[in-house]
Amino acid sequence: MTILKYRRNCKIQGKNLSGFTLVEVLVCFILIAVGCLALTRLQSTSMGGGSLADNLTAASFLAETQLERMRCLNFDELNSRPGTLEETITREGLECAKGSAGCNFTRTTTITPRKPTSRSTMVTVRMNWVDALGPRSLVYEASVSNISF
Repeated sequence: MTILKYRRNCKIQGKNLSGFTLVEVLVCFILIAVGCLALTRLQSTSMGGGSLADNLTAASFLAETQLERMRCLNFDELNSRPGTLEETITREGLECAKGSAGCNFTRTTTITPRKPTSRSTMVTVRMNWVDALGPRSLVYEASVSNISF
């Protein structure tokens, strides 16, 4: 406190020397620059998280839609087509890889009957895609049963 009071009241040849020194101004600018860089990094991370959430939501929707289609089939019809079905779905407006206009999802549906005597079938839907952070995958599984009353 004493130094600041002394500095403010100091006069040399009639000039008032109150104010900030060059070092104080430079330190202030460095602190502001570091704060701005941190905010910029936070903003880019936030936008990347939003893109990941969009892609994950789209993949979940596509997988759940396929599972519901399989559940709506007649049980005997579902068991008549065991195996794997793979298809590519393009969603426009989602950015997966840098510079891409759309996102390509690969949906793999696998139908596996449990046992010949069992009245249940396992349906697995796997979604694969590549975004800015690398390859992503999502798996949904459901057991479809035929229960008679």
